[in-house]
Amino acid sequence: MTRRILPIAAAALAIFSGAKADVFFDQPFATGSLAAGASISSGAFDIDFFLQNAQVGDPPLPTRIGNLVLGFNAYSDVALMSEEITLFSTGQLRGSGILYFNQTVVDISDPFNPVEIASFSAVLTSANTLPFSHLLTFSQPSTAIKVRKSFVLAAPDTPEDDYSGFGQLNGRFEQVPEPTSIAALLMGGALMARRLRKGVKR
Repeated sequence: MTRRILPIAAAALAIFSGAKADVFFDQPFATGSLAAGASISSGAFDIDFFLQNAQVGDPPLPTRIGNLVLGFNAYSDVALMSEEITLFSTGQLRGSGILYFNQTVVDISDPFNPVEIASFSAVLTSANTLPFSHLLTFSQPSTAIKVRKSFVLAAPDTPEDDYSGFGQLNGRFEQVPEPTSIAALLMGGALMARRLRKGVKR
């Protein structure tokens, strides 16, 4: 019975996957006192910031506090509905180390009427384990967004080993399923349910 159902599910998922369109990332940047040496790369649905100097703390690190602002615009023929944000570590936060993170997402599909559709804030300390992930869902889908991510890293001097930092930020975007894709999945589900019922009767 399982072998008969799998081809139907696979076909429905193939239609769903085919409905996606690549996300175009425009004007990416990294600024701030900890941005030196930053590099940026992007894929079909995600963007990565590599940050070799986003670190503060005890010597030999040169400073105990610093800031970072990352940003980009993203465009897609299929509306975007969420972003999964992941921070990867260069070393776990230690001692007094603390990381403040704030993000906003603005719908710029109408450039004369920008609307904030998502925001998120987090405070990470040595009690938190990196990598850190959060799924940010937009209040409304959009085909054009402006994303800004700001960070403050601090590690005041204490008798302990004090450190705050991260080495990579990834943002992966999810698109709204198109109506035809949803219909295909529902049809596939109905066919699977029908086959299941027939299998039970036998």
